[in-house]
Amino acid sequence: MNKRLVRPTLVWLIILVILPLPLLWLLNAGLTDSFHNLLIYDLGLLAYTYWLTIVYLSTRPKWLERWLGLPKMYLVHGLLGVCALALALLHSQLSFSMQRWVVLTGWLALYLAIGGVFYAAFFLSGWLVDYSPRAAKLKKRLQRPFNHRVSLWLHRLNFVVIALIWFYVHLIPRLYQLTGFIIFFDCYTLVAVAAYCWQHFVATDLAKNKGRVIGNRPLSPRVQEVTVKLSSQASPYQAGAVYFLSFRGRGIPAEWNPFSVASASQAAQAAPPEVKLVIDRVGDFTKRIGQVPPGCPVVLQGPLGRFEQEIEATAPQTPLVLIAMGVGIAPLRSLVQRYVGKHPITLLWSVHVPTERYFEGEFKDLAK
Repeated sequence: MNKRLVRPTLVWLIILVILPLPLLWLLNAGLTDSFHNLLIYDLGLLAYTYWLTIVYLSTRPKWLERWLGLPKMYLVHGLLGVCALALALLHSQLSFSMQRWVVLTGWLALYLAIGGVFYAAFFLSGWLVDYSPRAAKLKKRLQRPFNHRVSLWLHRLNFVVIALIWFYVHLIPRLYQLTGFIIFFDCYTLVAVAAYCWQHFVATDLAKNKGRVIGNRPLSPRVQEVTVKLSSQASPYQAGAVYFLSFRGRGIPAEWNPFSVASASQAAQAAPPEVKLVIDRVGDFTKRIGQVPPGCPVVLQGPLGRFEQEIEATAPQTPLVLIAMGVGIAPLRSLVQRYVGKHPITLLWSVHVPTERYFEGEFKDLAK
């Protein structure tokens, strides 16, 4: 098997089969029922296990990102959501209960899950808008009421779905009486929710994840370069890495946004470490990025990314062909600074107007 397929295949095998297996075994070993009824329980249990896995993946665990890569991890996250929803729909169509609260919590969780998946597919991914001009126009019109902050809060309705399903299971007497199953069921839930709470409410207070803005200058009429001084305890970043940043200054939204590193890898810098970010002022938050003052506290999640890892795996002097559009030049600038003189580099950079060629002089100097 191709080495690039081994890791994704193993991840899918672990998520789809190995992870839910203990719960499925405890449930089927403890219940005495027909194959049809046990299958209905299994479908719902698989959907719930996959939903918990989605919550864990949303914390962007570094060990998995290093092993799989951020784009593939997001792909797993999205496809798993669709898979969980399909299983939940099958479960709802095949199951039947006379207990009012069981029916109410089950259907409410299902409706919220359907809405969440379709909302995420439209507003938080490119699955629809990248392939349909009409969908892209509609999303643009709806961006004002459904801005990034609103989208994130609506996406967090996943936790309401999980809470409803948790109650749903505990309200079914036959399941609640299976002590071993319930203990494992609650442990699975606790681990997923605890991982999310740690990442978003505890890790943000760790010194190694804090920084400070020391520079903020315009590169062009619509592009800003922000320089952040990292903590001396920060994890080293590589060329082309990605950080999720939350600015904590007064009057500045504290929502998380991903930005690519546009400076050489930390190994090539003297202490204290700094990171430069190139930001296009087009989003509902990034339009105001120029207002972030020097000295503004910053909380960082990361670094993430495997660019350097992929290049280091190639033979020395392997030619690099880098292609960027607009601010997509940010991680590639970082890679150019890291590998100039070590690999032959061809850089293709497309911009809308000449004023957007803000790194042209720098690249020409490096090419000499």
